[in-house]
Amino acid sequence: MTRSREAGEGGGGSEKRLAWVLALALAAFLALAGWWVFGELGRARTLREELIENYDARTSINQTFSLLQDAETGQRGYVITGREEFLAPYRTAVRSLPDGFRRMDALLADEPVQTERLGRLESLANQKLAEMDRVIALRSAQGPAAAEAAVISGRGKALMDQIRAVVADMRQAEQATIDAAVAQDSARAERTEHIVALLFLGFLIGSGASIFLVRRYSHVRQTLVTASRTEAGRQRAVFEFALDGIVTLDVNGLIESLNPAAERMFGWSADDIRHAHFARLIDGADEHAPLHQTLGVEPAELDAGVRREVAGRRKDGSTFPMDVGLVITRLEDGDRIVAFARDISKQREVERMKDEFVSTVSHELRTPLTSIAGSLGLIMGGAAGPLPEKAGRLIGIAQSNCQRLVRLINDVLDMEKLDSGKLPFHFAEVELGEVARRAVEGVRGYADQLGVELALEEQALPWVRGDVDRLVQVATNLISNAAKYTPRGEAVRVVVRREGASARLSVADRGPGVPEAFRERIFSRFAQADASDARGKSGTGLGLYIAREIAQRHGGRLWFESPETGGAVFHLDVPAVDAAKRKEPRDRVLLVEDEPAASALLSSILEQDGLKVEPAMSLAEARELLKEPDRFGALVLDLRLPDGDGMDLIRELRRRPDVSMPIVIVSGEIKPGSEREVRALEVVDWMEKPVDPDRLIELVRSVVGRAAAGAKTILHVDDDRDIRELVATALAGYGEVVSVEGMVQAQAFLAQRKPDLVVLDLELRDGSGIDLMKQLVDAQGRPIPVVVFSAQDASDQIGPSVAAVLVKSRASLSGLVGAVKELVDHGQAERDE
Repeated sequence: MTRSREAGEGGGGSEKRLAWVLALALAAFLALAGWWVFGELGRARTLREELIENYDARTSINQTFSLLQDAETGQRGYVITGREEFLAPYRTAVRSLPDGFRRMDALLADEPVQTERLGRLESLANQKLAEMDRVIALRSAQGPAAAEAAVISGRGKALMDQIRAVVADMRQAEQATIDAAVAQDSARAERTEHIVALLFLGFLIGSGASIFLVRRYSHVRQTLVTASRTEAGRQRAVFEFALDGIVTLDVNGLIESLNPAAERMFGWSADDIRHAHFARLIDGADEHAPLHQTLGVEPAELDAGVRREVAGRRKDGSTFPMDVGLVITRLEDGDRIVAFARDISKQREVERMKDEFVSTVSHELRTPLTSIAGSLGLIMGGAAGPLPEKAGRLIGIAQSNCQRLVRLINDVLDMEKLDSGKLPFHFAEVELGEVARRAVEGVRGYADQLGVELALEEQALPWVRGDVDRLVQVATNLISNAAKYTPRGEAVRVVVRREGASARLSVADRGPGVPEAFRERIFSRFAQADASDARGKSGTGLGLYIAREIAQRHGGRLWFESPETGGAVFHLDVPAVDAAKRKEPRDRVLLVEDEPAASALLSSILEQDGLKVEPAMSLAEARELLKEPDRFGALVLDLRLPDGDGMDLIRELRRRPDVSMPIVIVSGEIKPGSEREVRALEVVDWMEKPVDPDRLIELVRSVVGRAAAGAKTILHVDDDRDIRELVATALAGYGEVVSVEGMVQAQAFLAQRKPDLVVLDLELRDGSGIDLMKQLVDAQGRPIPVVVFSAQDASDQIGPSVAAVLVKSRASLSGLVGAVKELVDHGQAERDE
């Protein structure tokens, strides 16, 4: 029994000793593992410090190279401009480079090869600074030519190329050091993971938690890696397969990358154009200008993102219209600018084709309809003799439906031009009562057919600033609509009055009013109410839409009232012009001359002939006065002014649709090659100083009073035979009508005779009527009055000699006759005086 107990105690002692051995072994294992892990952490800290030093070294290398680049850029700017502020980067480099080299020397002290390269870099940098200093001194002492010759010699470039090579070697060496250290650390990290795994496996109690944590970590890591790869792939796909060009830039506008679409668009590969300025991809842009100036925006606009339409430039020098948008993105390694470019050549081509189609439709439909409507009107008026009653009714039906088709075509064309912003407006001061009278007379025949009376009441004579033809178009639409819905025997009441700061034209009918369900969309396109009570004469549904758009272009509004008692009242409100602010007579001349003596002399010459002269001493003063262009009948302009070139003012005026005043240049110099541009800008004449007083008076007087001197011979130019016969019949009582079909015949006639008045179509088979306008001058060199009668709407290119613009199918034949009669009567009145 004792032996058994001893044996048991011995066995227990052995187990106890084994436990202690195991405990000691475990403790030794843990201590060894801890020592090993501590060592690994120390080596990791050492690696981190090495990486920090390496990063500092690379940063110093990059900063040194950047300083040299900035210094070179500043030197070039100074050589080109001579402005001291461009030398700021050079002076900064001179001050900062010694400290940079001392810092790199300390960082690279343990690397003999890098130390040797650093010494070479410092030597080259000093040589480069010395070369730049020599060029700057040459610029200061001998001027830009000597400095540019020094730059072109290539010594500075050769030094910079050597510097780039040394910097590239140093960067590569530092990168190799990083790669080796990272690889070593990765291998060490892999070993650490295995030992740590074995350590956790030794602990049975913590094994489950350890495995869970490892698996959890691996799962999360794999999820993040997968998400990262997916997102990177998605972004790469967007970048590479996007149809629009994508260009990434640094904050200075230098190109960092192009996607394949941008490479195809511009013809450059990403490697070929990397580090070039974005301005290289924009036609006419300055590569030395800041990015915001290249795009014509303020710096703050780039932060919010901008979009511009510019002319793109390909590698081969060809250009194309381009829509470009830029936005700044914030990244960990600094800000970047992303540019999205789209070639809009096809879009512009489609727009051009649409414009050509509209122009073709306008000409090919309006011209024959004018012939038909005019012929029917002449027949109805008895030009072909009395008609049988039945024939008269049939012709009346044809005329009515022809007019309906004319309104349809005009409405559709006007809508298209309104949407594209190409509907021309020619603003001038006009009496709203005159607009109402013209509209009433134009609709009276239609109203008589419906048995409706038109009553015009002018409670005031307010003046407005607007396009008289467009305002008449609005009034005509309102009155004809009112007549259509007014019962036979009733009257449409048209009232013109002053309403506060506005001039109001109101049209009231006695019809059923505007249905409640139709009121919200009455001014929409193609909007039509139930036309069962409108005698079956429904329109296109575009008239009120166009009328409202025209009212808004005049700064006014079109609205209506439909009282419960019946009927509807439409109001056109347009800002009124105060009588005290009415424009001066057209014999007022704006004289822009900065020399007081010359200004006084020219004013005296003009005022002696009865002209009123308002002087301006600068472009700024002239621009302020020309905010009201209708107060001046002509502009007499010197080109050399203290705040700019007078040609800039002429270009601005010719781009403004509300300005058509004649211009006479009086200047002491004529720049070579400027004559062609002067003719293109429709300048009446260019007089060199000293001025011939008689010639100046003749020029100015001829352009401020362009009325016809009595139209005896009327030249009609139109390529449509039916229109020529129609116009010749209508104008037979106002003079000799000579009809020709094109430019060649018109020029042949002008070579033999000078007509007193010209009726001109703008679209001719053998040329443009606008080109013929330049040849329409009488024997004294004065413009011959012109009445444009064309299917093409008035263009900004027409000259100041145009007395009236009538659009075929929009203007009636009686309107053409009235315009010619007014010119004839005005000319006769002048002769009588």
